[in-house]
Amino acid sequence: MAEIDGGSTKSKLRRLRDLLAFELRRAQGRETCPPDLLRRMVTAAELLESVCALKSSPDNAEQLEEVYSDALVEAHLAMHDWERFRKQEDVALQKPRSPRPTPVPRAHPRVDIDVSVKLRRFSVHEVSGAGMTVEAHTTSLPARNISAGGLYVVAKGSAHKELTVGSVVMVTVSLARDASLAFRMRAVITRRDDAGMGLRWIVDYKPGEHTVQALLEAVNQR
Repeated sequence: MAEIDGGSTKSKLRRLRDLLAFELRRAQGRETCPPDLLRRMVTAAELLESVCALKSSPDNAEQLEEVYSDALVEAHLAMHDWERFRKQEDVALQKPRSPRPTPVPRAHPRVDIDVSVKLRRFSVHEVSGAGMTVEAHTTSLPARNISAGGLYVVAKGSAHKELTVGSVVMVTVSLARDASLAFRMRAVITRRDDAGMGLRWIVDYKPGEHTVQALLEAVNQR
């Protein structure tokens, strides 16, 4: 990833903040917009607003790079799903209702796994007299299965409410047989149920794809 220290990245954040604010108003005015999608857009808009107010310094440059990246990815994912919803709804209004499509088989086979993974998410909030500050929250949860597409972790009931659908997290997977085998990848929470949550890897770049492949190879060798 290119160095992130203000300038161009802050400009991207501000442009995306303004675009998302505009689209959010459109979504709020559309009664058919799914409540969960609307919540994600509100959360992403608030995150961008807070991130844009952060002040960089030599001490926090590395942390801010990850915070900026998470915010950009989370907002882009929300915007992408909003655009997809709009297009699907517009097409549905123009065409007669068709039969429910046949379920598509899973693209990636699952591998059962018994390890604890760490999910790290940043929160940005204001501290009296100190301006906006960043706080990292790391949660350790047992993983049930893993695939090239993502993983499923156990989080019963309403535990870890801060980890909502649409949240971007940094996932660290460590294999017990070898402490040196630790893999870090960014993922987005795509669903939650009473037993846990499903996450999808964000691998829109080659290093991310290689990390997922290396993780699967290590898991299959256990």
